[in-house]
Amino acid sequence: MKMIAGLRFFVVLLLLCFIASANTRDGATWRLHLQEGQTFDQGLVTQVQISRIFQQQPEQLILITRTRLHNEVLRANADGSVMIKSTFQSVNTERYTLKNGTKLPLQQSSTAASQSAAAMQGKSFQVTFSPRGEMLKYEGIDAIARAMLTDIKNPDMQKFMLQMTTRSLEGIARQIAGEVTFPESAVTVGDSWKPPTSSDNNPNIATNYTLMSQQDGVAVVALRSDAASSKTVTEQPHQHTTRTLAGTSSGVIRIDEKTGLIRSYEMHGESHTEAKGTFAAQHYQTTSRGWTLLPASAK
Repeated sequence: MKMIAGLRFFVVLLLLCFIASANTRDGATWRLHLQEGQTFDQGLVTQVQISRIFQQQPEQLILITRTRLHNEVLRANADGSVMIKSTFQSVNTERYTLKNGTKLPLQQSSTAASQSAAAMQGKSFQVTFSPRGEMLKYEGIDAIARAMLTDIKNPDMQKFMLQMTTRSLEGIARQIAGEVTFPESAVTVGDSWKPPTSSDNNPNIATNYTLMSQQDGVAVVALRSDAASSKTVTEQPHQHTTRTLAGTSSGVIRIDEKTGLIRSYEMHGESHTEAKGTFAAQHYQTTSRGWTLLPASAK
């Protein structure tokens, strides 16, 4: 009888282990879980180093942008999507060049950048995200871009710069949700997933996420993206050139599992572009990092 009882106890232990293992394999799914009226602040810092040949001399340009945003959840929809109002609290830029190890400010470029940054402060836009963190639509970005370009009088140049500036602001809007697409189904540590892709994306970007760890309500995700493209672009009004690009970026994202917001991230990237025409090859090294001050009710 004791042997039978021991066997039964052993079987029960096996069943408990199996159930625990099954629960672990269920994994985690993340979605944006925000409530109307919640607010949260974010900080973004981006540094771009451009290496090129200018007037037959090697040159390095350093561009640094520091942005602080205040966000408010305007609407939490029944389908899980959320509309967020984002306001630029501050935008600071720094631009200089390195020549023979000497740091030289780009005075004219820095002045124009500072004026554009000043035009952004206090301005707001609205952006809607799906539950998985995909940006569905935005409003108000075009108006901010136009406010930044009031000093440009040439209509063709203004149109060109409007396209470039709007694209840059779209990138900032995506950063509100961390520019990460959550997996459709549950994942466990070591699992990888890819975001939905569009066949008309150019450059062609292949992105892969991998869950590295989960602890104390924070999921750590590694990201890697590879890009390659060849397309004809407008570098200046009425100036067209065929530009090829190849690059990669990688980094770490820390997800708050309760809200789906990105607590912090660090990204590093390198890319190389070459163009047929008047523009020389350029090599880019990009470093970016960001943080989110979570809503008080979410801590």
